[in-house]
Amino acid sequence: MLPALSVLIDLQVLDSAIDAARRRLAEIPVAEKATTDTVAGATAQLAAAKQTLSDATASRKLVEKDIAAVDTRLARFEEHKAAVKTNEQFHALQHEMAVGQEEKAALEERVIEILVAADQLTADVKAAEDRLAEANAALASLRAAHAAEKGVLEAEIARLLVERAAKAPGVDKPTFARYEQILKNRKGVAVAEMVKGHCTACHMSLRPAVEGQIKRNEAILQCDSCQRILYFVPPAVAAAAPESH
Repeated sequence: MLPALSVLIDLQVLDSAIDAARRRLAEIPVAEKATTDTVAGATAQLAAAKQTLSDATASRKLVEKDIAAVDTRLARFEEHKAAVKTNEQFHALQHEMAVGQEEKAALEERVIEILVAADQLTADVKAAEDRLAEANAALASLRAAHAAEKGVLEAEIARLLVERAAKAPGVDKPTFARYEQILKNRKGVAVAEMVKGHCTACHMSLRPAVEGQIKRNEAILQCDSCQRILYFVPPAVAAAAPESH
């Protein structure tokens, strides 16, 4: 095989590995988004639960204030008893006191209802706090795992780039420039294998004359369709490849 072609094949392997590592690095923030959204949702739920409990507490205080006002009114009625002169005044006062007692009873019932509801609202707040704590723990764990993976990927990319830099001088500058241009234009694949007269990158069939030339692996030849540099792996070599692992 032409030495330069062999180098280009090696460069493609390295560039594919670099591209895969970089894609994985780019995926990490996206992979965290679902968990980040869960934390945001749990935070909003906790805030809503706390607000509902706060509203209930405020409502109870208002009702208790109304009860205090009724108590004040009833106390005044008690003070007025001694000043009552006639049966009509007495019955009128009793009626007002009865109305006040009924109003107070209704308000006290409302306080009980709010207190019962507050017990459930307090439980809702605790449940929301637990969900938020779980979501934060999951996010922290995920971020720690991603940080470790990121370190491994960055180290691997650095190693591959060093290896790539060492390989590049094995190809003349015009050929290397052509390789890099194809790499850029063809989504990271500049070198492809020819199998059964077809380019394995674009799957187009090659002219018989071109197929024959590529089979010799003695020149830098390109696919007529996608312009990728092509090479051929003889059947004997392809069959022996699994045994080398």
